[in-house]
Amino acid sequence: MTWATVPFWLSLRAQQVGVALGPGLLVQYNSPDVLKSNLQSFLKVIEEGGKPQPASSLTATASYSIMRDTKSLEWLLRYEGFDQLNAADIKQREERQKTGAPFNPTTDPTFRKLLRVDATVISKDPDAADRKLMVNEPRSRHVGPAVHVQTQRMAGTSFST
Repeated sequence: MTWATVPFWLSLRAQQVGVALGPGLLVQYNSPDVLKSNLQSFLKVIEEGGKPQPASSLTATASYSIMRDTKSLEWLLRYEGFDQLNAADIKQREERQKTGAPFNPTTDPTFRKLLRVDATVISKDPDAADRKLMVNEPRSRHVGPAVHVQTQRMAGTSFST
């Protein structure tokens, strides 16, 4: 099993903290503010004369909360590309159609699964009006901004994620 790591930094001198979350964790937390709050607490304890060693339990709390909150997520790279993911999705949909079974996220082979993508970023601000890019406004609002990328295998084909 691979654990997700969350890089964070503390600057005692500047009284600043930072958290770097990948897209999956950003969706999970909706915002890095909860984690940054734990780190800010660490700075406050130090500023008020607390010893760094006991205060470091606050940073451990931030790390443990991430591990606990993401324990149910699968962190293995399941698919080596869109072709594999798409094939698994089509097969699952065909099986559900035959049996009439409803969608079940716990047994779906592609729901919240990771895949490898080798692509070049074309634009960090794709034109939402360009229907070929398939920018999904509600998804962008809840998951994060769309990014227009072009995969190496599908040169000439672009999509937004």
